[in-house]
Amino acid sequence: NSTYDAARISLKLSPDWRLGGAAASFGATAGLRDYESFTLGFANVTGGREDQSLGLSMDLSFEDLSVMGFAPVLSLRHGKTQSNISRYQTTTTGVSLGISSVF
Repeated sequence: NSTYDAARISLKLSPDWRLGGAAASFGATAGLRDYESFTLGFANVTGGREDQSLGLSMDLSFEDLSVMGFAPVLSLRHGKTQSNISRYQTTTTGVSLGISSVF
């Protein structure tokens, strides 16, 4: 279950315009994972396990609110994984607030 082939592609776009006073960047990822041999409990899964994943992200950096070279960053993420084994199908959504250096 720990051996698999994988492929992943990512794209990030950081346009030179602002969204609501924040510098915006956008990202997208797509990936495939193929477990040729996969066991679930004591049973071998015929054909193994195959997962496909997609994700989108947006980061907003509020550089106008920087203090001593650090600015707040709001990050939004959404991802979905499809699998031929339903236990491994997931949907995730997240919001986080952090800080970033703007030196």
